[in-house]
Amino acid sequence: MDTVTIKGKDYPFVSGRGALRLYARKKGLSDIGNKEFVEVLGELSMDDADLLNWCCFKAGCGARGIEFPYDYDEFQEVLTELPHLVDEIDALADQQTPPAGKGKPGKGKSKG
Repeated sequence: MDTVTIKGKDYPFVSGRGALRLYARKKGLSDIGNKEFVEVLGELSMDDADLLNWCCFKAGCGARGIEFPYDYDEFQEVLTELPHLVDEIDALADQQTPPAGKGKPGKGKSKG
């Protein structure tokens, strides 16, 4: 299980279907098709990438019966306070994303 330690506690990070569904609901994208959704994921802003990462923690924790105690705004504050977490989270997200054209759709990021 991939985890990230935040303020002394390990939290599971899972970029799977649960996280993608949560992200789609938060962004109001529940009614678009898979192809369009993959296109959206390929053009994420930094804020959108943070939201998707938050969804990966929420979904990973929820699936394991662990509380993720940060709402989205608090999560962004933690990333500001502990900037090394951004690189750690990005590395996990990259590990969990299959190569283009293989397996589940991954999440692309663009800086912006």
